Amino acid sequence: MSVRPLAPHVRKALDWAGRHRIALGLALLALACLVTLSWFMSLAASPARHASDPARLDAYGLDNVELRIIHPTRLTVDDTGDRAARVTLSARALAPSATGPIEMVLPLPDEAVAFVDANGDHVPGRIRITPGYPDALPHDLRLAHGNTQLQGGLLLPYRVSVVPLLVTENGTTPVGELAFEVRLESAWGQSMRTFADGVARHGTPYVLLLILVAAVMLAGRRVWRRHDLAREKRLAAAYGQLSEHVKLERWTEARQLIESIRALRPHYRDIDRLDTMVTSAEMAAWRREQLYQIGVEAYRARNWPSAVQAFGAIEEETPYYREVRFLRRTAALYADLASRDRSRRAQAAQELGDIADLLDMMPLLHALGDRSDEVAEAATDALRRIGADALDVLLSGLVADNPSVRERCYRLIQGLGQTVRPQLLGALRSSDPRLTAPVAQLLASLGAREELARALLDAPEPHQAGIVEALLSEGAAAGSVLIGALLHAPPERQQTIINALAALKLRVDLDRRLDEAIRATRDPAQRELLQRAQRAPATPFGVAADAPAVDAQHEAEPPREEREASAGSRVLRLFERRASLPSALRSSRSTGPDE
Repeated sequence: MSVRPLAPHVRKALDWAGRHRIALGLALLALACLVTLSWFMSLAASPARHASDPARLDAYGLDNVELRIIHPTRLTVDDTGDRAARVTLSARALAPSATGPIEMVLPLPDEAVAFVDANGDHVPGRIRITPGYPDALPHDLRLAHGNTQLQGGLLLPYRVSVVPLLVTENGTTPVGELAFEVRLESAWGQSMRTFADGVARHGTPYVLLLILVAAVMLAGRRVWRRHDLAREKRLAAAYGQLSEHVKLERWTEARQLIESIRALRPHYRDIDRLDTMVTSAEMAAWRREQLYQIGVEAYRARNWPSAVQAFGAIEEETPYYREVRFLRRTAALYADLASRDRSRRAQAAQELGDIADLLDMMPLLHALGDRSDEVAEAATDALRRIGADALDVLLSGLVADNPSVRERCYRLIQGLGQTVRPQLLGALRSSDPRLTAPVAQLLASLGAREELARALLDAPEPHQAGIVEALLSEGAAAGSVLIGALLHAPPERQQTIINALAALKLRVDLDRRLDEAIRATRDPAQRELLQRAQRAPATPFGVAADAPAVDAQHEAEPPREEREASAGSRVLRLFERRASLPSALRSSRSTGPDE
């Protein structure tokens, strides 16, 4: 590879370094200071102890026991006696049965270090450990510098490796996972760490301050030189943006730029003329915004003439201001719906259906009850084209005072089909009892018999009659779902389902289905419940809130299995029989089957 092509680049780099030698020297000095400071801080912050990963002793014959060693990383000649470093063996049992004692030996390879007590006397490196459960129990040994000829030199430390031994019945076994190493610091290492600790504690702020002052001086020199040029560039750029905002009538952004330009130079170019122009435009925008708010309030209050007037004034000045065209058009159509002109009302309803995305559909709902069939049909067609988006309004129309509105809303919702089934189920939980009956009828027409039966379990009393009437309209198909609901009903709702079954008996014969359900169930409580439903006479729903009367004298003796089912069932039957009215039951039995 030829060196000649690199020569121009080398000369260029040297020329650049010569021109910027002061800045380059300061940068290199700062870098050296940062590197040195970082090394000092890492040396001063090096950990004095190291915690090993927990080691499972299952492979050594001790199941459900884990052991961890926390040992010193370095020792000095001062670490003797009561200042000796601690080697902590932390044992934890993973099961209550694994808390038996363990004996460990920490053999030392030489006399560089020694195990001592608090007085500095030598002790053996043997320790008896009892694992803790559920938390670990620590056991300490003191490790001191031996201060023998085996110690760190001038530059290099002396390293002592310890491999713990586990004492078992067969002898000792080394536990390699817990092996650790202790470093006897050299004179150089100890001195540098002491020096680094002092620098990290006391010298760091001064070094950082020196670096900061040097950086500020270097940056300030450049900033001071380029300050005027940068300000002129900012003014020119801001003035160009201001001109664009004025052309595009962005008065808020223009006002912000005028304030920023005046902060740099109060009378820059023709800033005074532009300020006057922007002020006039802001006044016009404020007037337009006030008109818009007036129109919105009138729109919300359904004061359609006032809304048309406010939005029309804005549209004359700024046709595409926000949604003013849409609001003015729909407000005008809503106003036409109240006109005395029948053709105008019909045309308004048709156009509202073409728009579809309406903010207020109540005027169309009221138009369903218009005195003119042409207008009512136009409103019906408009709501049909709007589709499921009009469901909430149509649901409110189901409880309208006008029967024509209720009938048309019912047909419109029915035409939506299965797409609105989830919404109808939600409407079934409405707080208005008047809405329950038509919604339940709609759900019944969609085949939602099981959902209606489940809703009957939670419905308040004012809502129950509407749900039951919808189920009764399904005839025999409602018998199965009501029987299933009875078997899953809470105790406080069982009589409600029984009353519904009694009402269904007026329309269809349920004895066969109840007999099949009684034979199919093996639960005595469920069999008793089904027999109660079978004994209930055919009566309209809601005639009696309590259990139907049963004649104790004419009632057949229940089977032995049912009599022995439970004491609670016997008490319930006795209460029902005592509370019955024998004469009423005999009358219902004598007339019920014939009817």
